Amino acid sequence: MTDFDRSVYLNRKRRSVRCPGILGACLRGGSEKPSYMSGVGDCLLLDFRRSFFAASDSSDRNSSASRSLLMQYAGLLDGFPGLKSGEVYTAQRVDRIKNDLVDRSEKLLRSLSFSDSCTLTGFLILKTLEGTKGVLVHTGDSLLIAYHPENGGFRQITKSNFWMVGQTQRYYQVETLNIEKGTRFILATDGFSGLDVPKGKERNHFFQDLFDGQPIEAIPDTLVDRFDASHPGKDDLGLVIFDPHVLPFDHAWIVFGGTTNS
Repeated sequence: MTDFDRSVYLNRKRRSVRCPGILGACLRGGSEKPSYMSGVGDCLLLDFRRSFFAASDSSDRNSSASRSLLMQYAGLLDGFPGLKSGEVYTAQRVDRIKNDLVDRSEKLLRSLSFSDSCTLTGFLILKTLEGTKGVLVHTGDSLLIAYHPENGGFRQITKSNFWMVGQTQRYYQVETLNIEKGTRFILATDGFSGLDVPKGKERNHFFQDLFDGQPIEAIPDTLVDRFDASHPGKDDLGLVIFDPHVLPFDHAWIVFGGTTNS
């Protein structure tokens, strides 16, 4: 296995995070908005210590709702017993962790008001005796996409829906996934649709070229720099791309995005 240094590099000016060979993340605001709607409603949570990653997208009416939610989620994970990146779990323990995560976090959902409206897509990576597994909790229209160059290419895992946090008391989708070797994941808000695949290029081939030709930590910035559509009304974008098989390392969590116009 490659010996990764497991460093985390945060570029505040670009609003991006890079972990060489492991993960890249970035946040990009949308097209120019009126002053009363100038916050960035998309927000990302990167919890390296527990291998949990989440994206949330709040409305322009309350662009900081996503940040408030993910900060509370990070606090919830801080109090989660026995959950640590790098641990190896039995299948029974994975089921207990999933059920406990859903119970605790749906209690959080029930405590939120209509004004806290936002999406939530969270993905927990767990090492098990049978291989790597992922626990997905999801509601709204943010995205989790699996990319495997040989086994189906580019495949959306999440089911887009209108069950928004603040309006629902439970998740629309909860799943445990078996993660095959070679799979990488794209976690994004719906602004991901504003990225343009070059004309004449098939989507799977486009992403295969990106993954083959770029370090994984550079791909989010490359997508925004080179393939971001320019049109009025472009949505905010939060984007994380990571390799789930090389994640265990001990760093604190980062939440960025969910800003207001003040």
